Amino acid sequence: MNNENKKNYYFKIHEVIIMVVAACFLSFFAGSTIMELKMNRSKDNNEIKYSKDKYLNKFIENYIFVVENYYKDVDKDKIINGAIEGMMSTLDDPYTVYMDDDEYGNFNIVLNGSYNGIGIEMAEGNDGNIYVIGVINNSPAAKAGLKAGDIIVSIDDIKIVDYKTKDLSNYIANSKNKEFKVKIIRDNEEKEFFVDKDEVKLKSVISETFERHGHNIGYIYISIFASNTANQFAEELDKLEKSGIDSLIIDVRSNNGGHLSTAEVISSLFVDKTHIIYKIRKNNKTIAYKSKGNKTINYPIVVLVNQKSASASELLTGCLKDNLNATVIGKKTYGKGTVQEVIDLSNGDQYKITTKEWLTPNGTSINGKGIVPDVEVDLSNEYFLNPSDETDNQLQTAIDYLAK
Repeated sequence: MNNENKKNYYFKIHEVIIMVVAACFLSFFAGSTIMELKMNRSKDNNEIKYSKDKYLNKFIENYIFVVENYYKDVDKDKIINGAIEGMMSTLDDPYTVYMDDDEYGNFNIVLNGSYNGIGIEMAEGNDGNIYVIGVINNSPAAKAGLKAGDIIVSIDDIKIVDYKTKDLSNYIANSKNKEFKVKIIRDNEEKEFFVDKDEVKLKSVISETFERHGHNIGYIYISIFASNTANQFAEELDKLEKSGIDSLIIDVRSNNGGHLSTAEVISSLFVDKTHIIYKIRKNNKTIAYKSKGNKTINYPIVVLVNQKSASASELLTGCLKDNLNATVIGKKTYGKGTVQEVIDLSNGDQYKITTKEWLTPNGTSINGKGIVPDVEVDLSNEYFLNPSDETDNQLQTAIDYLAK
Protein backbone atom coordinates (compact mmCIF):
# COMPACT_ATOMS: atom_id res chain seq x y z
CA MET A 1 0.00 0.00 0.00
CA ASN A 2 1.50 3.34 -0.98
CA ASN A 3 1.19 6.68 0.74
CA GLU A 4 -1.28 7.96 -1.86
CA ASN A 5 -3.80 5.33 -0.76
CA LYS A 6 -3.33 6.31 2.85
CA LYS A 7 -3.97 9.95 2.02
CA ASN A 8 -7.12 9.09 0.09
CA TYR A 9 -8.60 7.46 3.17
CA TYR A 10 -7.42 10.05 5.71
CA PHE A 11 -10.13 12.31 7.08
CA LYS A 12 -9.39 14.93 9.74
CA ILE A 13 -11.24 14.89 13.00
CA HIS A 14 -10.27 16.52 16.21
CA GLU A 15 -11.81 14.39 18.88
CA VAL A 16 -13.91 11.37 20.11
CA ILE A 17 -17.69 11.86 19.70
CA ILE A 18 -20.85 10.65 21.41
CA MET A 19 -23.70 13.28 22.46
CA VAL A 20 -24.25 16.99 24.04
CA VAL A 21 -26.24 19.43 26.06
CA ALA A 22 -25.60 23.15 26.56
CA ALA A 23 -27.17 26.57 27.18
CA CYS A 24 -26.55 30.20 26.25
CA PHE A 25 -24.44 32.77 28.04
CA LEU A 26 -23.37 36.32 27.21
CA SER A 27 -19.81 37.13 28.29
CA PHE A 28 -20.34 40.74 29.42
CA PHE A 29 -20.76 44.31 28.15
CA ALA A 30 -18.63 47.09 29.56
CA GLY A 31 -18.69 50.92 29.37
CA SER A 32 -19.67 53.81 31.55
CA THR A 33 -22.79 54.64 29.54
CA ILE A 34 -24.12 51.09 29.80
CA MET A 35 -23.43 50.89 33.50
CA GLU A 36 -25.24 54.15 34.10
CA LEU A 37 -28.31 53.09 32.13
CA LYS A 38 -28.46 49.79 33.97
CA MET A 39 -28.31 51.58 37.30
CA ASN A 40 -31.16 53.86 36.26
CA ARG A 41 -33.23 50.86 35.29
CA SER A 42 -32.66 49.26 38.67
CA LYS A 43 -33.66 52.47 40.45
CA ASP A 44 -36.97 52.40 38.61
CA ASN A 45 -37.57 48.90 40.03
CA ASN A 46 -37.94 47.67 36.48
CA GLU A 47 -35.92 44.50 36.91
CA ILE A 48 -36.80 41.63 34.60
CA LYS A 49 -37.68 38.24 36.04
CA TYR A 50 -37.75 35.44 33.48
CA SER A 51 -36.42 32.42 35.27
CA LYS A 52 -35.54 30.95 38.63
CA ASP A 53 -31.94 30.88 37.41
CA LYS A 54 -30.38 34.24 38.32
CA TYR A 55 -27.56 33.71 35.81
CA LEU A 56 -29.98 33.19 32.95
CA ASN A 57 -31.87 36.30 34.07
CA LYS A 58 -28.61 38.23 33.89
CA PHE A 59 -28.06 37.05 30.34
CA ILE A 60 -31.60 37.95 29.25
CA GLU A 61 -31.40 41.38 30.83
CA ASN A 62 -28.08 42.17 29.16
CA TYR A 63 -29.28 40.84 25.82
CA ILE A 64 -32.43 42.99 25.85
CA PHE A 65 -30.46 46.02 26.96
CA VAL A 66 -27.96 45.72 24.11
CA VAL A 67 -30.61 45.09 21.46
CA GLU A 68 -32.74 48.04 22.62
CA ASN A 69 -29.99 50.59 23.28
CA TYR A 70 -27.12 50.02 20.84
CA TYR A 71 -26.96 52.92 18.38
CA LYS A 72 -27.03 50.64 15.32
CA ASP A 73 -29.18 47.69 14.32
CA VAL A 74 -28.02 44.52 16.03
CA ASP A 75 -27.60 41.21 14.20
CA LYS A 76 -29.33 39.01 16.79
CA ASP A 77 -28.03 35.74 15.32
CA LYS A 78 -24.49 37.07 15.39
CA ILE A 79 -24.72 38.37 18.95
CA ILE A 80 -26.21 35.09 20.23
CA ASN A 81 -23.59 33.01 18.44
CA GLY A 82 -20.89 35.24 19.92
CA ALA A 83 -22.41 34.80 23.37
CA ILE A 84 -22.43 31.02 23.05
CA GLU A 85 -18.85 30.95 21.79
CA GLY A 86 -17.89 33.17 24.71
CA MET A 87 -19.48 30.73 27.14
CA MET A 88 -17.58 27.83 25.61
CA SER A 89 -14.26 29.67 25.69
CA THR A 90 -14.48 30.25 29.46
CA LEU A 91 -14.33 26.49 30.05
CA ASP A 92 -10.66 26.37 28.96
CA ASP A 93 -11.34 23.13 27.09
CA PRO A 94 -10.33 23.03 23.40
CA TYR A 95 -12.78 20.18 22.73
CA THR A 96 -15.87 21.99 23.99
CA VAL A 97 -17.08 24.10 21.07
CA TYR A 98 -20.11 25.60 19.41
CA MET A 99 -20.44 24.57 15.75
CA ASP A 100 -22.03 26.48 12.91
CA ASP A 101 -24.06 24.69 10.24
CA ASP A 102 -21.12 24.10 7.87
CA GLU A 103 -18.85 22.78 10.61
CA TYR A 104 -21.59 20.52 11.92
CA GLY A 105 -22.38 19.25 8.42
CA ASN A 106 -18.76 18.35 7.65
CA PHE A 107 -18.42 16.91 11.14
CA ASN A 108 -21.34 14.56 10.55
CA ILE A 109 -20.18 13.50 7.08
CA VAL A 110 -16.84 12.36 8.43
CA LEU A 111 -18.29 10.59 11.47
CA ASN A 112 -21.17 8.98 9.62
CA GLY A 113 -18.78 7.55 7.06
CA SER A 114 -21.14 8.39 4.22
CA TYR A 115 -23.02 11.26 2.63
CA ASN A 116 -25.32 12.05 -0.27
CA GLY A 117 -23.32 13.56 -3.13
CA ILE A 118 -21.14 12.73 -6.14
CA GLY A 119 -17.88 11.67 -4.46
CA ILE A 120 -15.14 14.15 -5.33
CA GLU A 121 -12.54 15.96 -3.26
CA MET A 122 -11.94 19.55 -4.38
CA ALA A 123 -9.42 22.32 -3.81
CA GLU A 124 -9.10 25.92 -4.92
CA GLY A 125 -6.04 26.56 -7.07
CA ASN A 126 -3.91 29.71 -7.00
CA ASP A 127 -5.35 30.54 -10.43
CA GLY A 128 -8.88 30.74 -9.00
CA ASN A 129 -10.04 27.47 -10.54
CA ILE A 130 -11.58 24.59 -8.62
CA TYR A 131 -9.65 21.36 -9.10
CA VAL A 132 -10.69 17.77 -8.51
CA ILE A 133 -7.93 16.44 -6.27
CA GLY A 134 -9.48 13.04 -5.56
CA VAL A 135 -12.31 10.78 -6.64
CA ILE A 136 -13.73 8.29 -4.13
CA ASN A 137 -13.73 4.69 -5.31
CA ASN A 138 -17.11 3.35 -6.51
CA SER A 139 -18.67 6.81 -6.19
CA PRO A 140 -20.95 8.33 -8.86
CA ALA A 141 -18.06 10.60 -9.94
CA ALA A 142 -15.76 7.60 -10.39
CA LYS A 143 -18.41 5.73 -12.40
CA ALA A 144 -19.02 8.80 -14.59
CA GLY A 145 -15.31 9.16 -15.38
CA LEU A 146 -14.17 12.21 -13.43
CA LYS A 147 -10.47 12.12 -12.48
CA ALA A 148 -8.05 13.88 -10.17
CA GLY A 149 -6.60 16.91 -11.94
CA ASP A 150 -9.82 17.86 -13.73
CA ILE A 151 -10.66 21.57 -13.63
CA ILE A 152 -14.37 22.15 -13.00
CA VAL A 153 -15.78 24.73 -15.41
CA SER A 154 -19.51 24.58 -14.72
CA ILE A 155 -22.25 22.53 -13.13
CA ASP A 156 -25.73 22.42 -14.68
CA ASP A 157 -24.53 25.20 -17.04
CA ILE A 158 -23.77 27.45 -14.07
CA LYS A 159 -20.27 28.86 -14.52
CA ILE A 160 -18.32 28.61 -11.27
CA VAL A 161 -15.61 31.18 -11.93
CA ASP A 162 -16.42 33.02 -8.71
CA TYR A 163 -17.35 29.89 -6.74
CA LYS A 164 -15.42 28.57 -3.78
CA THR A 165 -15.29 24.84 -3.00
CA LYS A 166 -17.74 25.53 -0.18
CA ASP A 167 -20.21 27.09 -2.65
CA LEU A 168 -19.98 24.14 -5.02
CA SER A 169 -20.34 21.62 -2.19
CA ASN A 170 -23.42 23.44 -0.89
CA TYR A 171 -24.97 23.51 -4.37
CA ILE A 172 -24.56 19.76 -4.78
CA ALA A 173 -25.69 19.00 -1.22
CA ASN A 174 -28.79 21.23 -1.31
CA SER A 175 -29.88 20.51 -4.89
CA LYS A 176 -32.86 18.22 -5.45
CA ASN A 177 -31.32 17.10 -8.74
CA LYS A 178 -30.63 13.39 -9.08
CA GLU A 179 -28.12 14.09 -11.85
CA PHE A 180 -25.67 16.91 -12.54
CA LYS A 181 -24.15 18.05 -15.81
CA VAL A 182 -20.51 18.74 -15.04
CA LYS A 183 -18.13 20.40 -17.52
CA ILE A 184 -14.41 20.06 -16.89
CA ILE A 185 -11.11 20.79 -18.58
CA ARG A 186 -8.69 17.89 -18.90
CA ASP A 187 -5.44 18.15 -20.89
CA ASN A 188 -6.59 21.52 -22.30
CA GLU A 189 -9.75 19.89 -23.67
CA GLU A 190 -13.27 20.59 -22.42
CA LYS A 191 -15.31 17.53 -21.56
CA GLU A 192 -18.87 17.02 -20.30
CA PHE A 193 -20.07 14.37 -17.83
CA PHE A 194 -23.43 13.47 -16.37
CA VAL A 195 -22.95 12.49 -12.73
CA ASP A 196 -25.61 10.94 -10.49
CA LYS A 197 -26.21 12.06 -6.92
CA ASP A 198 -26.20 9.07 -4.59
CA GLU A 199 -24.92 7.78 -1.27
CA VAL A 200 -21.13 7.96 -1.14
CA LYS A 201 -19.51 5.59 1.32
CA LEU A 202 -16.17 6.68 2.73
CA LYS A 203 -13.68 3.86 3.15
CA SER A 204 -11.76 4.18 6.41
CA VAL A 205 -10.09 0.74 6.59
CA ILE A 206 -7.66 -0.98 4.22
CA SER A 207 -5.56 -4.10 4.68
CA GLU A 208 -2.80 -6.17 3.15
CA THR A 209 -0.24 -8.80 4.13
CA PHE A 210 3.55 -8.82 4.32
CA GLU A 211 5.75 -11.91 3.97
CA ARG A 212 8.98 -11.81 5.99
CA HIS A 213 11.24 -14.71 7.02
CA GLY A 214 8.46 -17.25 6.65
CA HIS A 215 5.93 -15.16 8.59
CA ASN A 216 2.59 -14.03 7.19
CA ILE A 217 2.02 -10.63 8.80
CA GLY A 218 -1.37 -8.93 8.50
CA TYR A 219 -1.69 -5.15 8.28
CA ILE A 220 -4.79 -2.98 8.84
CA TYR A 221 -4.86 0.81 8.48
CA ILE A 222 -7.67 2.80 10.15
CA SER A 223 -8.05 6.45 9.12
CA ILE A 224 -10.94 7.34 11.46
CA PHE A 225 -13.45 5.67 13.79
CA ALA A 226 -16.60 6.51 11.81
CA SER A 227 -20.02 4.85 12.14
CA ASN A 228 -19.23 2.33 9.40
CA THR A 229 -15.58 1.71 10.36
CA ALA A 230 -16.25 -1.25 12.68
CA ASN A 231 -17.96 -3.26 9.91
CA GLN A 232 -15.16 -2.45 7.49
CA PHE A 233 -12.56 -3.47 10.08
CA ALA A 234 -14.33 -6.76 10.88
CA GLU A 235 -14.46 -7.66 7.18
CA GLU A 236 -10.76 -6.91 6.64
CA LEU A 237 -9.72 -8.74 9.83
CA ASP A 238 -11.76 -11.80 8.84
CA LYS A 239 -10.15 -11.78 5.40
CA LEU A 240 -6.66 -11.60 6.91
CA GLU A 241 -7.30 -14.35 9.45
CA LYS A 242 -8.68 -16.65 6.74
CA SER A 243 -5.50 -16.03 4.74
CA GLY A 244 -3.50 -17.52 7.61
CA ILE A 245 -1.77 -14.55 9.23
CA ASP A 246 0.37 -15.32 12.28
CA SER A 247 0.57 -11.73 13.57
CA LEU A 248 -1.04 -8.34 12.98
CA ILE A 249 -0.07 -4.67 12.62
CA ILE A 250 -2.81 -2.12 13.36
CA ASP A 251 -1.87 1.31 12.00
CA VAL A 252 -3.64 4.28 13.64
CA ARG A 253 -1.03 6.91 12.77
CA SER A 254 -2.62 10.34 12.21
CA ASN A 255 -6.00 8.92 13.20
CA ASN A 256 -7.54 11.68 15.33
CA GLY A 257 -10.37 9.55 16.71
CA GLY A 258 -14.11 9.28 16.11
CA HIS A 259 -16.93 7.37 17.76
CA LEU A 260 -16.18 5.77 21.12
CA SER A 261 -18.70 3.02 20.29
CA THR A 262 -16.74 2.15 17.14
CA ALA A 263 -13.50 1.75 19.10
CA GLU A 264 -15.44 -0.40 21.57
CA VAL A 265 -16.74 -2.74 18.84
CA ILE A 266 -13.30 -3.10 17.25
CA SER A 267 -11.69 -3.80 20.64
CA SER A 268 -14.29 -6.51 21.26
CA LEU A 269 -13.02 -8.40 18.21
CA PHE A 270 -9.79 -9.12 20.09
CA VAL A 271 -10.85 -9.90 23.68
CA ASP A 272 -13.77 -11.77 25.22
CA LYS A 273 -16.33 -10.68 27.81
CA THR A 274 -13.97 -11.24 30.75
CA HIS A 275 -11.79 -8.32 29.67
CA ILE A 276 -12.22 -4.62 30.42
CA ILE A 277 -11.93 -2.42 27.31
CA TYR A 278 -11.85 0.97 29.05
CA LYS A 279 -13.09 2.80 32.12
CA ILE A 280 -15.10 6.02 32.43
CA ARG A 281 -14.48 8.49 35.24
CA LYS A 282 -16.95 11.25 36.09
CA ASN A 283 -17.70 13.07 39.37
CA ASN A 284 -15.12 10.91 41.21
CA LYS A 285 -16.92 7.72 40.12
CA THR A 286 -15.27 5.13 37.84
CA ILE A 287 -17.20 2.57 35.78
CA ALA A 288 -15.52 -0.30 33.89
CA TYR A 289 -16.81 -1.27 30.42
CA LYS A 290 -16.20 -4.86 29.39
CA SER A 291 -15.85 -6.41 25.97
CA LYS A 292 -18.84 -7.87 24.15
CA GLY A 293 -16.60 -10.29 22.27
CA ASN A 294 -16.68 -14.09 22.33
CA LYS A 295 -12.98 -14.88 21.92
CA THR A 296 -9.52 -13.67 22.81
CA ILE A 297 -6.94 -13.78 20.03
CA ASN A 298 -3.52 -15.27 20.70
CA TYR A 299 -1.30 -13.95 17.91
CA PRO A 300 1.17 -11.07 18.44
CA ILE A 301 -0.04 -7.53 17.71
CA VAL A 302 1.86 -4.33 16.99
CA VAL A 303 0.07 -0.97 17.06
CA LEU A 304 1.65 1.82 14.99
CA VAL A 305 1.11 5.31 16.46
CA ASN A 306 2.37 8.86 16.11
CA GLN A 307 1.81 12.32 17.61
CA LYS A 308 -1.55 12.63 15.81
CA SER A 309 -2.95 9.33 17.07
CA ALA A 310 -5.62 10.56 19.44
CA SER A 311 -8.76 9.72 21.37
CA ALA A 312 -10.41 6.53 20.03
CA SER A 313 -7.03 5.55 18.54
CA GLU A 314 -5.49 5.78 22.00
CA LEU A 315 -8.41 3.87 23.54
CA LEU A 316 -7.89 0.95 21.14
CA THR A 317 -4.13 1.08 21.70
CA GLY A 318 -4.55 1.08 25.48
CA CYS A 319 -6.98 -1.84 25.35
CA LEU A 320 -4.67 -4.01 23.25
CA LYS A 321 -1.61 -3.04 25.27
CA ASP A 322 -3.15 -3.69 28.69
CA ASN A 323 -5.07 -6.85 27.76
CA LEU A 324 -2.90 -8.55 25.14
CA ASN A 325 0.52 -7.04 25.80
CA ALA A 326 0.49 -5.57 22.28
CA THR A 327 3.71 -3.79 21.33
CA VAL A 328 3.35 -0.08 20.53
CA ILE A 329 5.78 1.30 17.91
CA GLY A 330 6.25 4.87 16.65
CA LYS A 331 5.99 8.16 18.53
CA LYS A 332 4.14 9.16 21.68
CA THR A 333 0.43 9.66 21.03
CA TYR A 334 -1.48 12.93 21.33
CA GLY A 335 -2.94 12.40 24.80
CA LYS A 336 -6.70 12.97 24.54
CA GLY A 337 -8.43 11.03 27.27
CA THR A 338 -11.74 12.87 27.45
CA VAL A 339 -15.16 12.16 25.96
CA GLN A 340 -17.35 14.70 24.21
CA GLU A 341 -21.10 14.53 23.71
CA VAL A 342 -22.92 16.11 20.75
CA ILE A 343 -26.60 16.88 20.14
CA ASP A 344 -28.85 19.20 18.14
CA LEU A 345 -30.85 21.52 20.36
CA SER A 346 -34.49 22.17 19.43
CA ASN A 347 -33.57 25.60 18.06
CA GLY A 348 -31.08 24.08 15.60
CA ASP A 349 -27.91 24.91 17.52
CA GLN A 350 -25.19 22.29 17.78
CA TYR A 351 -22.65 21.85 20.57
CA LYS A 352 -19.84 19.55 21.49
CA ILE A 353 -18.96 19.51 25.17
CA THR A 354 -16.60 17.44 27.32
CA THR A 355 -18.55 15.36 29.83
CA LYS A 356 -16.21 12.67 31.17
CA GLU A 357 -12.73 11.16 31.13
CA TRP A 358 -11.81 7.68 29.93
CA LEU A 359 -9.05 5.46 31.35
CA THR A 360 -7.21 2.41 30.00
CA PRO A 361 -8.28 -1.03 31.32
CA ASN A 362 -5.55 -0.77 33.98
CA GLY A 363 -7.03 2.55 35.13
CA THR A 364 -4.37 4.79 33.58
CA SER A 365 -5.29 8.31 32.46
CA ILE A 366 -3.57 9.29 29.21
CA ASN A 367 -5.13 12.78 29.03
CA GLY A 368 -2.42 15.35 28.36
CA LYS A 369 0.19 12.58 28.60
CA GLY A 370 -0.32 10.26 25.65
CA ILE A 371 0.87 6.68 25.31
CA VAL A 372 4.64 6.21 25.18
CA PRO A 373 5.61 3.56 22.59
CA ASP A 374 7.53 0.45 23.59
CA VAL A 375 9.77 1.02 20.58
CA GLU A 376 10.22 4.69 19.66
CA VAL A 377 10.92 5.35 15.98
CA ASP A 378 11.04 8.68 14.15
CA LEU A 379 9.68 8.64 10.61
CA SER A 380 12.69 9.10 8.31
CA ASN A 381 13.24 12.03 5.96
CA GLU A 382 13.51 9.51 3.13
CA TYR A 383 9.84 8.66 3.58
CA PHE A 384 8.80 12.30 3.21
CA LEU A 385 10.87 12.62 0.03
CA ASN A 386 9.68 9.32 -1.44
CA PRO A 387 6.64 7.88 0.41
CA SER A 388 6.32 4.10 0.10
CA ASP A 389 6.09 0.99 2.25
CA GLU A 390 9.81 0.45 1.75
CA THR A 391 10.77 3.93 3.00
CA ASP A 392 8.24 3.81 5.86
CA ASN A 393 10.78 2.88 8.53
CA GLN A 394 8.14 2.78 11.28
CA LEU A 395 6.21 0.16 9.31
CA GLN A 396 9.40 -1.74 8.49
CA THR A 397 10.36 -1.75 12.18
CA ALA A 398 6.96 -3.30 13.01
CA ILE A 399 7.35 -5.96 10.29
CA ASP A 400 10.89 -6.85 11.44
CA TYR A 401 9.73 -7.00 15.06
CA LEU A 402 6.97 -9.50 14.29
CA ALA A 403 9.16 -11.49 11.90
CA LYS A 404 11.58 -12.18 14.74
